[in-house]
Amino acid sequence: MKTLKNISLKIATFALTTVSIGAMAEAQVNRVTEIPLERVFVPRFGFDDNDNVQVFVEGMLPNSCYSLNTTEFSLLPSSNKIVLTQTAIHDESGICADEAALPPSLRQGIPFWREVNIGLLQSGKYRVIFSGANGVSSRDFGVDPAPTTSVDSLRYAIVTNAFVTDTVKGSDVEMEFRITGYLTSSCAELSDTNNIQKVDDMYVFLPSVVIREDICMPTNKPFYRVVKVRTPAPGHYLLHVRSQAGQSRSKPFQVTGE
Repeated sequence: MKTLKNISLKIATFALTTVSIGAMAEAQVNRVTEIPLERVFVPRFGFDDNDNVQVFVEGMLPNSCYSLNTTEFSLLPSSNKIVLTQTAIHDESGICADEAALPPSLRQGIPFWREVNIGLLQSGKYRVIFSGANGVSSRDFGVDPAPTTSVDSLRYAIVTNAFVTDTVKGSDVEMEFRITGYLTSSCAELSDTNNIQKVDDMYVFLPSVVIREDICMPTNKPFYRVVKVRTPAPGHYLLHVRSQAGQSRSKPFQVTGE
């Protein structure tokens, strides 16, 4: 009986070892690789030196054998250059061992976008450098000295969502931006002024708050705001809505030539 137990134990140990070796072999065929970015969004102006500077990247994974990995950045203080590097995990095992033989459903590129928090930067001029489909590209932006010692020059609402349709027809005279959020004071109201700035290919929405009374109570007042703006020329754009405490909500979209 002891002999059978020993044999069973050896078989189980061998099976576990085989699984472990197989898992290690599988892990060895997954490698991290750099992929180019199609677009980088950053407003040319609008940041103060007490703002969380955010950069938004957009790109395309070659096919289903790739999964998105980290977006890394390094600041070169001597030149105020920020180098962005986007990586992906390339699976080279199984069906992905020969990508030329991939079925059509797995060959299609997979779009992605994400925000990158750079953090606080000293006032000055900066350049973001990244690898694009046609080589090295760059975008410039500036950081101004903050006019006040508060986190934001304006008192912003707390924004929970920012929405615009993925594709806007260029033939439409206007397009809609929609934002939701809430106010945390009984005497706070969302400003009637739609403070939207079009900065190159970005729409920066600053949902400011006004205080109507002196005595206020803490509360959560939800809001829903629809803003219409003139449809721009065909191209790729980003809606960027500032929120309280250095946060934001953003959404990329495309205007077609239709």
